Amino acid sequence: LVHNNKALFLIGFDRDLLVHNLLLNIQSRGELKLGSDKIDVSDIITGGLRDSFFNEKITAELNGTYTIEDKDFMIIPEIRINLIEDTWLNVKYTFFYGDSDTLFGQFEDNDFLEMRMEYSF
Repeated sequence: LVHNNKALFLIGFDRDLLVHNLLLNIQSRGELKLGSDKIDVSDIITGGLRDSFFNEKITAELNGTYTIEDKDFMIIPEIRINLIEDTWLNVKYTFFYGDSDTLFGQFEDNDFLEMRMEYSF
């Protein structure tokens, strides 16, 4: 009997790109299940691209997650705007795609828009 029959891994990197204020982040998270009759592998890739403008008064991000085995994904574009000192407006949209029996595909009809206002004092 194998009591800990799986191995997990996480690899990734952040990189400032030479264009504007772009930051790229990519990660891969996986699981290797060691069964007595077979070996199963699952892998999820997550990435993000962020840029800021006007002395960081506006920040735009594009984040996404993709499952290699199921070929489904989630994409989240987001913008954060500094309206006035200590007041921020965040707007983001979450989009799901995939077959109905997959991690993200099960939510395909549940895309949503989120708006948030922050004030710090």
